[in-house]
Amino acid sequence: YSSATLERDILFKGERFCVYRRLDSQFDVPVVIKTVVDRKAVTRLRRRLNVEYAICQELADSGARRALGWATVDGEPALVLEYVEGMTFRQAFVASPKPLGDVFKAMLGVMKALRALHQHNIIHGAITSDNILWDPTTGAVHFIDFTAACHVSASYPYAPQDACLDGDLR
Repeated sequence: YSSATLERDILFKGERFCVYRRLDSQFDVPVVIKTVVDRKAVTRLRRRLNVEYAICQELADSGARRALGWATVDGEPALVLEYVEGMTFRQAFVASPKPLGDVFKAMLGVMKALRALHQHNIIHGAITSDNILWDPTTGAVHFIDFTAACHVSASYPYAPQDACLDGDLR
């Protein structure tokens, strides 16, 4: 892929990563493609994408979107994840308040998804209203952005030493 061809499909562009949506892909399902933007920290951020890939594979069908594989964007590796329909909690509940019943149903979904993460001994590391997707049609909740996540087991081979310390409390 070329970032120029993906540019029209940007879902998110931050200081560290850019996330694009592709409705057509080699995986025959809509996907998101996550690339490293911060060239100064590329080695550390690629490690984080590897962590996200491993964790999302382990969490398939457990409150996280599935990691499908890798692609190349502008000659650099990019993580490919399944596209999950929905809006962030910030969009759904902060930007436009909803009835209390809708909030309770969504929070129940968050608690179930969080329980699924913790049953796999995974700490997300950066849960914010921007890292929770909610589908108002189905009520499904998915956590996204597992780059700060870690597995709490000492034998887990994918988590860098600082993975659980790098999250923030926004």
